[in-house]
Amino acid sequence: MLSRLVSYTPLFFLVLILGGGFFVTVDQLPHHSLCVYKSIFKMDCLGCGLTRAFLLIPRGEILQAVRLNAGAPILYILFIFYLVRSIKLKFNLISKNHEYPKGFYAFVAGLCMVLMTGHWFYKMYVYFSTHPLSEYLAGLIRIPFFVEGLDV
Repeated sequence: MLSRLVSYTPLFFLVLILGGGFFVTVDQLPHHSLCVYKSIFKMDCLGCGLTRAFLLIPRGEILQAVRLNAGAPILYILFIFYLVRSIKLKFNLISKNHEYPKGFYAFVAGLCMVLMTGHWFYKMYVYFSTHPLSEYLAGLIRIPFFVEGLDV
C-alpha cells in the first residue's frame, strides 16, 4: 500500500507545480529571494523567475512569464507532456513502448536551456551596463559568509 502511494508522489508534485497558479498568486509569494545563487552573488541565476512564471502561466499571463524567465513556457509545456505521459503509463492507457518522436524531449529541453541561457546573458548585459564590474566585485568582497560580524 505504501509503495503504491509513493509511486504516485512524482505525479502529485507535477500536478502541484503545474496547477499552483490556479490557487496562488505572485503577490502571495514572499518578496525576498530564496535563491542561494542570488543571495551569494547578488544577481539572478538561470532559474530565477521560474516560480513566479509558473504561477502566471495558468492565468494566461504568458508575456509576463516570458519577461521573468524566457524558458518558463517551454519548460511548463514539457512538464505537461511528461505529466500526461506518466498518467497514461500509470493507468496502463499506453504501452511502455509508446514514445514521442525520437529526440522530442532532448529537443524541447535544449530549446528551453537555450532560451533560459540567452535570457540570463541578456539580464547580465543589462545589469553590467548599469553597474561597473569593479563596483559589483567590491560588493561581493564585503558579503558576510553566514557568520555575524565576519567580513571576508
